[in-house]
Amino acid sequence: MSADTAAELRKASLRLALLTGILLVILLAISGATVLYAVSAGQQEATTHTLIDVTENVDQPNEAPTGVWVVIDRPNFVRASSAGIPTGFPDETAIRRVSAGAAPITSHTSLHGHDYVVRTAKTQGRTVQAIVDQRENSEELGRVARALALAGGTAIILSSVLAIWLARRTLRPMAHALALQRRFVMDASHELRTPLTLLSTRVQLLRRRIGGASVEDVLRDIDRVVEDSRELTEILDDLLIVADTRENGAREPVDLALLADELVARATPLAEERGISLARTGQRSGAMVTGAPVAFGRAIVALVDNAIDFAKSRVDVRIETEKDVVVIVVSDDGPGFPPGSTDTLLNRFASHREPETNGRRHYGIGLALVAEVAKRHRSSLILTNAENGRSGAVVRLRVPTTGARRPRRGDRQRR
Repeated sequence: MSADTAAELRKASLRLALLTGILLVILLAISGATVLYAVSAGQQEATTHTLIDVTENVDQPNEAPTGVWVVIDRPNFVRASSAGIPTGFPDETAIRRVSAGAAPITSHTSLHGHDYVVRTAKTQGRTVQAIVDQRENSEELGRVARALALAGGTAIILSSVLAIWLARRTLRPMAHALALQRRFVMDASHELRTPLTLLSTRVQLLRRRIGGASVEDVLRDIDRVVEDSRELTEILDDLLIVADTRENGAREPVDLALLADELVARATPLAEERGISLARTGQRSGAMVTGAPVAFGRAIVALVDNAIDFAKSRVDVRIETEKDVVVIVVSDDGPGFPPGSTDTLLNRFASHREPETNGRRHYGIGLALVAEVAKRHRSSLILTNAENGRSGAVVRLRVPTTGARRPRRGDRQRR
């Protein structure tokens, strides 16, 4: 997965996690408000029941439950009060009104930073005023709120992390599919460019020869056009295989020397048109490896095409056989690789040439495709410049020969 695709995946995951967190905050806020309202309503109901019970059933102040102060006014102005009653109580106005025949009075009062609920009622000829401090209820409500906030915050953090993880697992296949789609389009554009150019060149040569060439020459050129058309189909089939990560392509014995002969012959007209001498040197047969023939063909075509673009007058395609390795060496007499560029040139879209040369648009995919073929075949791709004071670039594709054999009669051959 490319860096751009990974960055897009991270952004999408973070956006999804943010939306999930916002939704969870809203849900937790609603749930927390509901819980706090239920707790507060329960406290108020319990306080109301306590006040009613005290004002109707308590005869002496010391009979009041803890946290409740009582003031009892009997006839003849005999008053009894709970010890430690808060400063500012009793509420004389409420006592006078109820004693004069008013209905029970319940009020909420704040004194000295505390909230109180006061109920004054007349029962059995006496006036009773009960006072309840709401501090414990407020503290309990605060503890519930803090617990909800702690639980909610933890839930938001954990859910956000989980959302990021799930989002990446969910979006990764989609992002990978989009990356494959983009890569397929760029690969197709790059890989079809050279065969189409060759096909166009052959057709133009054929047109020039008609009228002056022999029938055999014309038929030979037509056969080459047919071969180039077949090559386009093979490239498309190979690109579809490469685009599918579940498939690596059919593996079979391949003679890289014979394959190089065929592909160099196909590229010769294009090289001649540009004034480039395209030579095929080294081993002529028996360079056996095991792999996908079309993939190796793609690699050789890309290397030759790249060398022709940079060469001044000559490109050499050489096949060498070392111990357990077949080496495809493509060299040219161009300017060579810029210092420090050999690593970056293997990345897709990396190029040190002008965007358009020789009337063709360049996207910096060729060497990256060769590197991919090398990786799939456990091979190595080495980029160097010519030695001994010569100018030019040298590219070596080293392919292991493990398990390779010569094809027997009846084995499928690359056309």
